[in-house]
Amino acid sequence: MTIQRVGWALKGPRKVSAISDNVRSFLTDQFNSGVITGHKVDATTVAKQMKILKNSDGNYQFLPGEWRTAKQIASFFSRLASTQRKTQASQPVSHEEKTDFNDADLLS
Repeated sequence: MTIQRVGWALKGPRKVSAISDNVRSFLTDQFNSGVITGHKVDATTVAKQMKILKNSDGNYQFLPGEWRTAKQIASFFSRLASTQRKTQASQPVSHEEKTDFNDADLLS
């Protein structure tokens, strides 16, 4: 029988780091390209791109400390989508947008 240290199952403190402006602009550009093209960008693909993307000098664009996991990127995209929906919902629909359909469109 071995004796365990007291507190061995306790989790250690988490390291919290804020997203830099460079990473934030890259992720926002990726999200916006998905909105414009209609093809959502996969968070795992973006995470892999962050690790291999190089700038014009041939150096890596992101340092390892700036890399984000797919889960963190998906969460960031979710927050962007939420704020986008809120801003679109708060804008009133114009009269032309309300009357662009007829009864045949509703039945089909």
